[in-house]
Amino acid sequence: LELKDYLNLVNLSDIVLDPFPFGGCNTSFEAFDFNIPVITKTSNILSGRFTTGLYLKMGFTDCIVNNSFEYVKLAVDIVNNEKLRNKIVRKIIDKKHLIFQNDDVIHEYKNLFINLINNK
Repeated sequence: LELKDYLNLVNLSDIVLDPFPFGGCNTSFEAFDFNIPVITKTSNILSGRFTTGLYLKMGFTDCIVNNSFEYVKLAVDIVNNEKLRNKIVRKIIDKKHLIFQNDDVIHEYKNLFINLINNK
């Protein structure tokens, strides 16, 4: 899809499923930007941990599951329970600034580059 069509599709979604074990880092950022819950299953590989990391940075784990059964159950629960979905959406609205407006990474990279230069 063209980017604008893809983003429109994400925006129209009630939830987004983080594909495991691969993960959907960019899609998760886009979904959170539109306040859409992303269901993610914990993974032992890096590519499957981005969404988990985003939720941990936001400080809540409501949409992180441990197995395939919980993944499907939570997806169905959120789609069918408007009160639950709205509760999660409110958390995203309240906390997404922690992933979108976070200068910590910039400072960490700055310190990394300074240390690399100083330790030639």
